[in-house]
Amino acid sequence: MADADGVVVIPQERIEKVLVEIADIEQLEKDQEKALADRASLESIEALIRRKKVRKGTPA
Repeated sequence: MADADGVVVIPQERIEKVLVEIADIEQLEKDQEKALADRASLESIEALIRRKKVRKGTPA
């Protein structure tokens, strides 16, 4: 996989899991963008940020 930031090599046996994780993170980012555009409460936006951090394996 590649984008403007670089290239990532993914072992074939892990590709399905990685693609699911990518889709989940992309959806979270879209949800964040929508929340910001809709002027959602800070609490709502922080909840989305926590979900993304947990999704990426970072403690919330």
